Amino acid sequence: MHNPLKTLRVIRVNPTDPDPAIDHEKTDFRRYVTTREEDALAFKEGASPVRFDVKRLPAAFCTDVLDAVYPIASRRLLAFRAAVHRVEDANGPVQADEHALVVYDEKSAPKGAAFVARDGEHGTDIAPGTFAQAVADLYGAETIQELGQVALDFARLPRGKRGPFSSWGGSVASG
Repeated sequence: MHNPLKTLRVIRVNPTDPDPAIDHEKTDFRRYVTTREEDALAFKEGASPVRFDVKRLPAAFCTDVLDAVYPIASRRLLAFRAAVHRVEDANGPVQADEHALVVYDEKSAPKGAAFVARDGEHGTDIAPGTFAQAVADLYGAETIQELGQVALDFARLPRGKRGPFSSWGGSVASG
């Protein structure tokens, strides 16, 4: 079950591939990017967005592991792999190449699961690079950068606080 203290449900709004369910004329993008509160978004009638579950990363993982990764684009990629383990639409997990976009830990992975996390430092599970690539193939590398930045910001905020989140820079070449 979704616990807002431990995960955020995020809809992509990056300029390369914003969610097509978003009604751009009725949406307050500035507020959404800053707060990640879904009520800032308006959706087209009958359309349903894709949601990414972003886990709250431990502060020690951010300090000991992520802060040592440079350039920032690589840091965001690793934050994405540590924090995003589920992508779903109104029908459940999104399918990519016949596999659900869900990352399982080694203990709970069903037989034949396409994406199984490895144990990371400070209690994190790190999604395989193939998961990040599957997401990038469907939604673009910009989505990886956007959600990686959300994960970094979510980790630095006090528990339960909804922002401010920052911009990821709007380009995968940034950093």
